[in-house]
Amino acid sequence: MSAVERKTACVTGGNGYIASALIKMLLQKGYAVNTTVRNPDNMEKNSHLVELQALGPLKVFRADLDEEGSFDEAVAGCDYAFLVAAPVNLKSHNPQKELVEAGVRGTLNVMRSCVRAGTVRRVVLTSSAAAVFNRPLQGDGHVLDESSWSDVEYLTSAANRTSPGKEASRVAEENGISLVNVCPVVTVGPAPAVEAKPCVAAVLSLLSGDEEMISTVKLMEKASGGLMLVHVDDLCRAEIFLAEKPPASTASSSAAAERYICCGLSTTMLQLARTLAAKYPQYNVDIAALGDVPEKPTIFLSSEKLTGEGFEFMNKTLDEMYDDAFAYALSKVLIEKEARKMSEENGISVVTVCPVITVDPSPTTVVSMRVAALLSLLSGDQEMINTVKFMERACGGLMLVHVDDLCRCEIFLAEKTSASGRYICCGLNTTVLQLARSLAAKYPRYSVNVAAYPAMSAVERKTACVTGGSGYIASVLIKMLLQKGYAVKTTVRNPDNMEKNSHFKELQALGPLKIFRADLEEEGSFDEAVAGCDYAFLVAAPMNLNSQNPEKELLEAGVQGTLNVLRSCVKAGTVKRVILTSSAAAVSSRPLQGDGSHVLDESSWSDLEHLRSTNKISPAQAYAIAKVLSEKEASKLAEENGISLVAVCPVATVSASPAPVANESVANVLSLLSGNEEINTLKMIDKYSGGLKLVHVDDLCRVEILLAEKASAAAGRYICCALNTTMRQIAGSLAAKYPQYNVDIDALGDNLPEKPTIFLSSEKLTEEGFEFMYKTVDEMYDDAFVEYGRALGILPY
Repeated sequence: MSAVERKTACVTGGNGYIASALIKMLLQKGYAVNTTVRNPDNMEKNSHLVELQALGPLKVFRADLDEEGSFDEAVAGCDYAFLVAAPVNLKSHNPQKELVEAGVRGTLNVMRSCVRAGTVRRVVLTSSAAAVFNRPLQGDGHVLDESSWSDVEYLTSAANRTSPGKEASRVAEENGISLVNVCPVVTVGPAPAVEAKPCVAAVLSLLSGDEEMISTVKLMEKASGGLMLVHVDDLCRAEIFLAEKPPASTASSSAAAERYICCGLSTTMLQLARTLAAKYPQYNVDIAALGDVPEKPTIFLSSEKLTGEGFEFMNKTLDEMYDDAFAYALSKVLIEKEARKMSEENGISVVTVCPVITVDPSPTTVVSMRVAALLSLLSGDQEMINTVKFMERACGGLMLVHVDDLCRCEIFLAEKTSASGRYICCGLNTTVLQLARSLAAKYPRYSVNVAAYPAMSAVERKTACVTGGSGYIASVLIKMLLQKGYAVKTTVRNPDNMEKNSHFKELQALGPLKIFRADLEEEGSFDEAVAGCDYAFLVAAPMNLNSQNPEKELLEAGVQGTLNVLRSCVKAGTVKRVILTSSAAAVSSRPLQGDGSHVLDESSWSDLEHLRSTNKISPAQAYAIAKVLSEKEASKLAEENGISLVAVCPVATVSASPAPVANESVANVLSLLSGNEEINTLKMIDKYSGGLKLVHVDDLCRVEILLAEKASAAAGRYICCALNTTMRQIAGSLAAKYPQYNVDIDALGDNLPEKPTIFLSSEKLTEEGFEFMYKTVDEMYDDAFVEYGRALGILPY
């Protein structure tokens, strides 16, 4: 999917077994995914979410089934919602409260969030086959379909409680939401989740030999009339299939709930034991120890309705369901446990050492994959770089130990008489980014690309909204935010205009980027884009120096547009700071006496009376007025609503950008090379501004991010100017650097200044700790800028 076509799905309970597999599949299909967990900071449960982020845009939200409204943010803007989270504790001492009441209440809380969102096309509720077969049945050979409901009176003598599925159906019908209930049987197969739920341990118990879990499986079989299984991948495929299926194609055309049993195989524990004994003899499955268990199932669950919709199960046999990947998920744990068990039985002292990634040379002539991966930051091997990123995501960081330390550790523990149990051997907890920085400093000859490595984990990742994503500055800002590990939302007036938006696909390769349709003239149209964001960068502004009605198209539209976005930030309630991209035109457009000594700082404001002194204001005057009024009105609105607002006043920006369509200012600053008519605009700016003021677009974006993230109360205005120069000085530098463009200095005339008469000071900005990386004409007008000009058709090849 492209950035504009990408659908968004919410999956509740992202650290769960089924949910984690569903998230993985959705990301692989090109979805953006929001998921919820009760505690995002618990990396013991959530470390897999970092790994899953390698597959696509995944955001993690804090939510609790017991708290109504806590799912609102996660569901907002989603096309589909998959309700997977449910309380499961088979050892609960108060199941009526902890499972029945909490389960129903939690389902309804998420459903109400879906209603409030207003964007959810369909809700898929992961119910259970337990809602189908728990009913008194006489005899054998029963085939149950979706019309069968578990008997609540049969299950409990307590006050009658309606199931989550029935309650959810009622809410869906009342609110016109399309709801599908999926009733899966016992799921098997590997999932990204780092914590196994009870059913996983249960279905693996015939291999592990866990007596308690074997008893649980026997109980499940007795209650269900057999062992009904489905591979977790098939379950997730079914849920996505039903979510995407057009309503008209289902058995009922109403928006009320549909039920689908999801069962790949009806079997028995005995048949399973025989299959596993033959496939994995190393686990010594004890079939005889099962005792008197049925040979064949007495109850069958039918998925005919699901297959009738066109769905096909990929895993239909025990051999396919219990594959090697599923078995390997248990192998390391089993090896440790079995070794300890045998050592206790035979009086042998066993110590387990769990090393992290080992580094440094070894006598072996064969290089392990992990060593090659770590060296890839120096070698530049992209495949191995992706491997090391994967390793980091899988573990929530990069854990290293020197191979000599590992060997010393093992010898130390072997010789130490009191050593016992397990020992983690980790010399350093770090990240790929920190490693890249160290290697770049230590081995400069290898040109380590530090910018290529993300800075934030899935849970730590911040979200920023950048308005006007098709623009010159905004596209650079989006790129930089993604490289820093942000999730980014951006707005454009027409997402379908691929002439202006083609760069989004390239930017999406850097990280999670969502594109929203919004218009500065429409209040509320930015609400969805800003929702849930930590920072908002207000870059979009009307800019047309050829406008025939500048009062309306630039001035009024500019001010109202800024206020419309700011009101969306107020409504969002999550935005920590707003960065408004203003302009030096709001600083220097004022009458000044004399020359050569005017240094303007943030206390200087362009004079509105001076700008309005002509009979008809020009587009340039309207633009300057709009920037002044936008700053002042935005500051007023921010103060009234307790929002931290910073205005950045950049001068003319130069250098390359991802944007495929030229901003007017780009043509202006390249006109000395192109010789195009925009050179007249540049002359006017030079004459009336007391010189030309420049800043590299990368420096401007670095400034905006610095001021957004700065913990101290960065506030007010900041001029962003790296170089005060003149058109003549620029022409001289370009003539020497690019002789092929025949820069005609003499044609500039005699009425342009040799040196600037007005200087804009960025002292306030540098006092905040910022340092400009590009300070000369030669550094700003680099080859990348020239190539950009050629690609845009401004400069000839």
